[in-house]
Amino acid sequence: MLADLKGPVKGLLQAVLGPAYDYVMPSVGIPFPFLFPGSLLFAPFLVTASAFALVMYLAGKRQTEGKSLQGFLRFLVPASVYRHPSAWLDCKYYVANSLLTTYLKLSTLAFMFGGLLYTGEGARRAFEFIWGPSLQGIQPSFLAQVGYSVAIVVAADYAKWVAHYLQHKIPVLWDFHKVHHSALVLTPLTNLRVHPVDFMFENFLTAVLTGFVVGAYGYRYSDGIVEISILGLSLVYFLAAIVGNLRHSHIPLAYPRWFSTWICSPVMHQIHHSAEERHFDKNFSLVFSAWDYFAGSLYIPEVGEKYRLGIGVEGAELRSVWTLYTYPFVSAVRRLHKPPKPPAERGDGPGAPLFPASA
Repeated sequence: MLADLKGPVKGLLQAVLGPAYDYVMPSVGIPFPFLFPGSLLFAPFLVTASAFALVMYLAGKRQTEGKSLQGFLRFLVPASVYRHPSAWLDCKYYVANSLLTTYLKLSTLAFMFGGLLYTGEGARRAFEFIWGPSLQGIQPSFLAQVGYSVAIVVAADYAKWVAHYLQHKIPVLWDFHKVHHSALVLTPLTNLRVHPVDFMFENFLTAVLTGFVVGAYGYRYSDGIVEISILGLSLVYFLAAIVGNLRHSHIPLAYPRWFSTWICSPVMHQIHHSAEERHFDKNFSLVFSAWDYFAGSLYIPEVGEKYRLGIGVEGAELRSVWTLYTYPFVSAVRRLHKPPKPPAERGDGPGAPLFPASA
């Protein structure tokens, strides 16, 4: 029914807004992200994350408090997290960054630059050189669509892992990535505390690596093949999105240890944000933690493991929307003109001061 209404509603808005339609509509989703499929903040994903939190609340031992709706709400959205200045900064940065990335079409630009490398076309031509011209008129079966959907997700997830690894290991890239790690508490909006340079780099690399998969399947199915998607997300990412909002939260949802070796749980990503030295450069994965397993960067936390968040003194300059945008450039320029400080001085090594626990 919503699909039936979409056309008339869009036509009405275009008639009312006129030339302003193309400028006004992109920002409509910013205050209401829970209404739009394809966003991690889409209402069904917030509901599923809350459902998992409810199960954890009911299973927890809270004898002194008992079980109540008020108790669950305090567990789900504790004041110590959601009234923290870092959480408020997440909100302000979300609005500013959403406007910037929407109107500058940064995602489109990143994928366009990645596409300029012609990895998809190069892969297709390589297959043609080896096996000859592709056959025409072959329609993909459902199984082929499943294979294509999985291959695209594996390639994209590996690209994101590589990008994330490089963002931590290459000092200039870290200058921009530390905007995300400067959060002192984790909320679903922390997922969007990403510097535009960081965003562009990750999407560019994703475009390059997924291009090979597109080219390979484009050779086999020259008339086209599409992913299987639900609510605008690939099937695998849809399944991950069911608990995706808990990745940036205080709720330590864990998977069985054997399963965590292959799939990254929310608590494993929370550990990635830890300020404790033992957690540095661990768990770069988005979906498949197997990448970390093979790279030696996997860390599966113990039940109830305590840690603090942030990046030490490095995060001291990242406490406003303005500095989240500008300070990474200042830091990168300084880094290019003088040797980096020792780890202990920089705040991400032994003896560095750590911020107190967020919750």
